[in-house]
Amino acid sequence: MRLTMTKKSGLFLLLILIISVLAFLWIKEEYDEKQLTKCIDEIIISQQINSIQATIKNRGKKPILKGFLTQEKKNKIIDSINNQCQIAEIQDFIEIIEPSETIASSLNFKIDYVNNILYISGLVKSQQQIDNILDSFKTAIKDNFPPSDLDWTLSPDISVDANAQATDYAIYITLLFTVIDNIKLADITLENNQLILKGLVRDTVRENETLSGIRRLFDDEFTIDNQLELVVKFKPDIQGIEFEKLAPPKLANPNDN
Repeated sequence: MRLTMTKKSGLFLLLILIISVLAFLWIKEEYDEKQLTKCIDEIIISQQINSIQATIKNRGKKPILKGFLTQEKKNKIIDSINNQCQIAEIQDFIEIIEPSETIASSLNFKIDYVNNILYISGLVKSQQQIDNILDSFKTAIKDNFPPSDLDWTLSPDISVDANAQATDYAIYITLLFTVIDNIKLADITLENNQLILKGLVRDTVRENETLSGIRRLFDDEFTIDNQLELVVKFKPDIQGIEFEKLAPPKLANPNDN
């Protein structure tokens, strides 16, 4: 009878031991999965990726990755997981997608001084950029144009493409309007790292003054394409176009010699 009780006690202890071992292994597996999940999620967030999913549950140290990435981003995230997370192997089901080609952004504006209209066209990355551009034009008009009985009108025709370069045209507009007051019938384009100037200037003095100011502001960022023309090539009485008269040169008094 005593032997039977001892045998039962041994079996009971063995059962407890087995249950304890299984419980330990289960708890450890749960802990390892949580740690691996945390590690992979932190990498995904840090690399700003939202097009892949990681399956870790019941995978041990062999997580499954599915989704769509460019080859460059795929290599980067797999290397990071291999180096930073405690894994045995990545089950890689990530499909390669070709990166979108970046489209050149552009901005053009024409100033109609006769009708007080500013025509704006171009291509930018977002609606927010359009809003910033229009706000910048409104401020530039207020700060740099002389008072007028006729309110200025903005006539925008700007397209949006998510693949366009994210160029901050608003700051360029603010700077440009401080140095283009000598240009009449101004037609100015910013595109492909070029600043194209078209319009009329009264004389070479004003042309050189304008170019000097523009180069001082933009030489490091844009190639300046000067297509300005002198007004003397045109009719002297172009309707609606007025130029400030230059002060006559000062002549030395003969009696001073």
